[in-house]
Amino acid sequence: MDTKLTLKLNSAVIKRAIPILLLFLAPGVYSCAQHRPPEQLHMNMEARVAYLDGIIENYDQQPIYRLHIDTKNAYKVMINGFPVGNNFGDITTNLDVVLNHAILKSGNQRLEIQVYPPYHEDGTARPLSDQDSFSLRIVRTRMENGEHSEPERVYEFNLQDQDAYAGKPTFAFTDQFKANVPYTLSGWKEAKPFDVADSLAIKEKLYNAYREMIEAYERKDIDYIWNAYLDADAEWYQAEYFDTATIGDFQRNYMRRGKTYVYGRASENIDGVKFFPLEDFKINFYCGDKIACLEFSSGKFKGESKFAYQAVASLGRNEVQFFDLFYMQNPASEDGELVIVR
Repeated sequence: MDTKLTLKLNSAVIKRAIPILLLFLAPGVYSCAQHRPPEQLHMNMEARVAYLDGIIENYDQQPIYRLHIDTKNAYKVMINGFPVGNNFGDITTNLDVVLNHAILKSGNQRLEIQVYPPYHEDGTARPLSDQDSFSLRIVRTRMENGEHSEPERVYEFNLQDQDAYAGKPTFAFTDQFKANVPYTLSGWKEAKPFDVADSLAIKEKLYNAYREMIEAYERKDIDYIWNAYLDADAEWYQAEYFDTATIGDFQRNYMRRGKTYVYGRASENIDGVKFFPLEDFKINFYCGDKIACLEFSSGKFKGESKFAYQAVASLGRNEVQFFDLFYMQNPASEDGELVIVR
């Protein structure tokens, strides 16, 4: 099962399905978490594997939709309001990522493209110019005789008429493409939108949720983390048609959706891994304000998930890992309890 994103950033490499380094830490239609019985909140690894294997449907047709981007610019791309690709660094980016987790059902899918000039580490950026370029393709493959078919182009966008927006801070474009998938996901459809005007209360709740997840990693509480992700993982696995072996591999090897960024020479001697402090972040809302997350607000990691740690990679290079952590409000909760949706 191909679930990896590979992103080459000069000397950096980013991959989409990456293992959590827990052992090296320093001292159908799916419903969301509120519908799960209490025993599912306290499952061990083998119980989770059996549970997930029991609910993931097997389909004869298994279309996979992938997004390809080629650009030197900063950008953000969303499918149905959910962010599926972004980069805000002053680096060349080539993106290849599976989209199925953002496709909740068959039909027209909303595509949003935002193109920016490259951002410098200090947060400054020149205006857009007639030299900017951005190329996007969405392709589909299907299983044929146990193998993926040749990619079929579903949608293509190439930035043109650069003179028309030269000097502006951003270029935004909205369109749609059609996807046919055999599954239906609940996703964020039933979630209550966040009251974005009450930003202080939302910030406190998200801060506490992220802090609890970081503390769980630091105390190596695997079951707490993976049970918190259980419903999100069920939809991810269904959308990419994971079989029994793949489910076991991803659960037992602690594979999460995210990015790995390797660059430069390490300037700090880190023993194991070190989570970034929960500061210098902003709240971002997606999917009609039904999903919220914390992202770096500035610097070379601007726009990346704040659920991230740094380590020293091979040959003494810096390594940073960012993990997807998107919350929605529990539809059955009167106080807006947060649950992980992706």
